[in-house]
Amino acid sequence: LMMQCLREQPRLFALGLGGHETPLARMLKALRWTGVTVPMHARLVRPGRVLRQAPAIRRTRLRRIGANLLGWSGLASLGMGLWDVVSGARMARKQSSYSAVESATLGPWADALWHRVRDRYDFLAARDTLTVEALMPKSSDLIRLRVRLGSEDVGWVSVVRHDFSIGAPDRHLGGLHVGVVADALAAPEHARGTLGAALRTLEGKGVDLVFTNQLHAAWFEPLQDFGLMNVPSNFALYASPTAAARAGDWHEAHVNRGDCDGPIWYADG
Repeated sequence: LMMQCLREQPRLFALGLGGHETPLARMLKALRWTGVTVPMHARLVRPGRVLRQAPAIRRTRLRRIGANLLGWSGLASLGMGLWDVVSGARMARKQSSYSAVESATLGPWADALWHRVRDRYDFLAARDTLTVEALMPKSSDLIRLRVRLGSEDVGWVSVVRHDFSIGAPDRHLGGLHVGVVADALAAPEHARGTLGAALRTLEGKGVDLVFTNQLHAAWFEPLQDFGLMNVPSNFALYASPTAAARAGDWHEAHVNRGDCDGPIWYADG
């Protein structure tokens, strides 16, 4: 089946996969596909709640004891607050000339942005209005932001926020209120301002935890300035030999979760 797919469309990509050691990833490596990891960054906006509730942090008895101690005592929140002040992350998130307004849909302004920035990256999946609207899952948890610098449209972001205390708890995140910077488009020089607008919006929605996967340096480097930590990522990108030859330098590729099947675990229904 894979060989038939390659004959019909030799420039194939696979994204997500659960990391590089899954059966599919190992098969792609055996077929000499190129594999890279899309880095993940996360921030504990409310550290106490995350430590007390996230199953991923509480796997063993010792870790549960430590998490409870830090979470219930307030030491986690105090430590995160001090780190934000010392590192300048709090100021970086607040001070910006970029503004963002919620937009129900993209429009002609987004297509004009797409035509301006699509050649600024060595690799970039189609992000014209028709494609984005067709691929992004329809969900009440989805918030689309129109980002401006002054009166100029410089980017857009799709953020997702979901309250896992409603319905069945997530096996990794428990009953937390989680935010994701799922997809974004802007020129590299506007990536920092666009991300800052997204993070301010999510924090304003009261999330406990925020995370994102970004491959291009212009998109992941500012995240540390905003207080996000580089954490282990199982978000893998694989490209067929023909696709890899056409893609160029992966460090100049703009790839994030919007290039996958979307945050399907947030979809309504």
